[in-house]
Amino acid sequence: MPRLGSNFHSLFDSDGVFCGLEGTPSYRELFVKNLKVEDAIAFRSEKRRDKKTRKPYYATIKQPQVLLHYKKEVLFIIDRRVLWDLIRNFDPDIDYRTFLEMLEYFSVYKIVEDYLLDYQDKTIGVWTQKANGESLIVAVQTTDEIQDIIHDEIIKYVSSKIDVDATESFMKIGKSQRRGSGRGCTHTAPKKHRSQILRIIKGDMILEIKDWLTKGHTDIRLFMEHEGYMVQMIKRLTFRKNLSFIPSEILYKKIDNALEVIQHTYRRTSVKTDYRPRARMSDAEWDALQFWWFENYFSKVDG
Repeated sequence: MPRLGSNFHSLFDSDGVFCGLEGTPSYRELFVKNLKVEDAIAFRSEKRRDKKTRKPYYATIKQPQVLLHYKKEVLFIIDRRVLWDLIRNFDPDIDYRTFLEMLEYFSVYKIVEDYLLDYQDKTIGVWTQKANGESLIVAVQTTDEIQDIIHDEIIKYVSSKIDVDATESFMKIGKSQRRGSGRGCTHTAPKKHRSQILRIIKGDMILEIKDWLTKGHTDIRLFMEHEGYMVQMIKRLTFRKNLSFIPSEILYKKIDNALEVIQHTYRRTSVKTDYRPRARMSDAEWDALQFWWFENYFSKVDG
């Protein structure tokens, strides 16, 4: 275990005060198998001054410091609610009170290390943001795992075609903003969306089937992770109906097309230099751009 707290000097000033966030958060998905914990402490110190005497003293701040390596990239967590959400991805039954007790009595380093080792077959969604040039995880997408008959059927089918490294099936609840109706109306109201997601993982590739339960359509996407970003290896396929209503012969034909792509090796042929903030694009624009990256920057290695 490393000397705790020695790797966070770039995030805090000489008094231990956080330097602050820059820009806006961006979303990405991480393979747990590529995450390693290097440093972790439960609480940090901050230099303060007594209100009466003005003498300096160090106060304990009940916020963690966690340093993770994702391949060659360094990621930090310095907020305990973010750390709780990370752990809840692996163990949804841990409530906040239990989580705080864990921080008091157990090694945070070992807690995080054990979860990362035990759940290497998962992927997690995170939002990262810059702070003094470093990358901070500022939010973690929490999900509820589910069991679904159709998902089990698809997993068995895919496993009969290729060697699968891992699978995950979960429910996701998200919110979007919906503008009020009526002329001149500018207010917005949150609208909840529920989706049921199946991911089948082989190496650094993810076959994702997302059933938008509240929207009435299903998306099929195939991702490859490369140097910290995702490229879509096929154009997003959208069915204007929920997964259970898609005819089997049509569904599995599309899955077969994706499996044909998965079974080849690809290499990057040039450097990706273009970038547009995710927040400024619709989902369709983002999917199209990711596929454009794959088409223009990668080529098939084997026949």
